[in-house]
Amino acid sequence: MKTAQTLTLPASPEELQRLLADPSAAAPEPLRTALRRSAVVQSFDRALFDAVLGAGLAAAGKPLDELFEQLVRHPFVQTLPGLLQVWSA
Repeated sequence: MKTAQTLTLPASPEELQRLLADPSAAAPEPLRTALRRSAVVQSFDRALFDAVLGAGLAAAGKPLDELFEQLVRHPFVQTLPGLLQVWSA
């Protein structure tokens, strides 16, 4: 089950336009980059994340394990039905 995330309203019309143009812009780095990379592939598992999607992101501030857990719990990411440990963004 996904945990609820706090909703922060845009402070200005410009920020609202930016978020509408790129909903991932509200996510902090390196999660934003991980979301964008995972949206490129049809689905991903932990091995693909470790080898490709998460490449270079551990040095951006968070350990790769923690980043992966944030990614698969994000509202933009869903577990594929019938498949264990496979997600889609």
